Amino acid sequence: MTIAETLAGKLTFIAGSEKNAGKTTMLNFLLPQLRTRGRTVCFSTGVDGEQFDLVFGNPKPAVFAERGDLVLTSGRALSESLADYRVLEVFPSKTVFGKSVLAEIMRGGFVELHRPGDNETVSQMLDCLPAYGVRTVLGDGAADRLTHSAAGRNSGYVFVLKATRAALETAVRKARMLAKLDAVPLAPERVGGSFFSGGALTAASLTLIPPETGAVILEDFTRVFLTEKMWDDFSARHTVYFKRRIELRFICVICYDVTRAEFLAALNCDAARRYIIFNPYEAAND
Repeated sequence: MTIAETLAGKLTFIAGSEKNAGKTTMLNFLLPQLRTRGRTVCFSTGVDGEQFDLVFGNPKPAVFAERGDLVLTSGRALSESLADYRVLEVFPSKTVFGKSVLAEIMRGGFVELHRPGDNETVSQMLDCLPAYGVRTVLGDGAADRLTHSAAGRNSGYVFVLKATRAALETAVRKARMLAKLDAVPLAPERVGGSFFSGGALTAASLTLIPPETGAVILEDFTRVFLTEKMWDDFSARHTVYFKRRIELRFICVICYDVTRAEFLAALNCDAARRYIIFNPYEAAND
């Protein structure tokens, strides 16, 4: 199954290990393939498609919207775009860029994608998309933030992981941790002797869980803020469940000064390896 076939017909957020990891580049790789599989809408949980990074000033990859695409962004971003469009919905919530809108692109052009609001607002906006024949939704995420993946029903995410020699161990730990979290089962209707935490699971909050607790139920994986070792120790002591599943669809590894073989050798984890794909642009040119 190709990457596009895995994501077609689904809501997928693109997260990343850091700024400039390649999230927007991944979005640009996916859009042309998913357009052929039904109407696609894209949006951002930050600011994407701008000419230069708003924080560091680095050149940024532009987002090109084709005729027939839907975009969820600000009215200001559309007014500054050279694309022709028609507005389908104007939402009441306001952001620093003004009101958010859903628009259909009538003539292609580059469009900045501005965050439409918090997770609850994004979820409400996503609910209106089926009325417009939307089949696939792509959300370009903020750097090293996974909480946005909780917006929307039946959502999943792609994680873009930057791998360098200097930070190789950090990268492989992240990949292993994501795989371990994706393996956590959904909570059954009744779990005897369980402890439910609706907040964040941190080093500090671990002390609030009674040691005799057998099962611990968390809202979803985005509430976990533990190192891999802390998670291993915690999950060895308790049976862990999530109330909601947010599927890890794949981890896209972008290798810089390490080879793919070196990354996989350092990963040394079959459970995590099944999620791994490598830079699709390089694969396309192999």
